[in-house]
Amino acid sequence: MENTLENKAGLFAQYIMAEPVCQTSNSDGILSQATYHLNIKHGLEKRYLLLKPISSITDEELLKLCSIIGLVNSSVYRGGNKDEILVKDDSYSLIIDKGSIMMYYRGKLVNDDDVAINDILRSFGIARDWMNLSVDQQIGYGWIKLL
Repeated sequence: MENTLENKAGLFAQYIMAEPVCQTSNSDGILSQATYHLNIKHGLEKRYLLLKPISSITDEELLKLCSIIGLVNSSVYRGGNKDEILVKDDSYSLIIDKGSIMMYYRGKLVNDDDVAINDILRSFGIARDWMNLSVDQQIGYGWIKLL
């Protein structure tokens, strides 16, 4: 994907209902969510989103995610580097890492790179791959910065 304002606006739109904050590259001023919504079209070339890496997701956010997707009585396990998270209940296993999501039902893969789960993670302000553009590429383009 090319580094264009149209593509950047598309990425920003993915976080429109999220809690990320938007900053300008020439100041440390953080825009509130309301201001961010009003200003998304203005000065986009100088703006970036401040997002959290997947390793920063809280247990509370994970439990909320589980509740939304219907994983009840879930247990959460984190990998050594915290970039891999396993959520399990009696029948389902959900594996989330820096670039992918895989859901298993009784050991059989039933879904990978789930759009709904990515949208939920974005609503928490978590940086996610978008349109085959990795988080690292988004950082390289200057579209996002990680907290």
